[in-house]
Amino acid sequence: QRVVGYAISKAIKSGILPAYKGADEGGFLKWDFTLPPKFSIDLGRDSAARREDYKLGFKNLSEVIAEQGQVLEQHMDARERETVDLINRAKRISDGTGVDFGTALSMLQQRTASGMVGGGMAGVPIEI
Repeated sequence: QRVVGYAISKAIKSGILPAYKGADEGGFLKWDFTLPPKFSIDLGRDSAARREDYKLGFKNLSEVIAEQGQVLEQHMDARERETVDLINRAKRISDGTGVDFGTALSMLQQRTASGMVGGGMAGVPIEI
């Protein structure tokens, strides 16, 4: 971030970028950005390490997302849209088939490592 701030201030001084006209000093540096995704030779191992770091609180979600070259706000907006879509689909399935809403939702998206959903090996049989 320091290097980028230096580059921006140089670009403003040389006229490449317009001067910042805000009241707060240094306001031109108050914006978020992410670097490209980190290069990895072993994506699986690095992904598992990121997951563990997040679960244990060593990293926050914005750090994990930034390592993947994404912006947290865009990621969360996409998650929200997907969640609303999943809920609407599960409700349609539940209303159309009589299957419990929770079961329909769990059949659309697995959130556990074991995949124990209704109708699964350890789940509740589904009557259709």
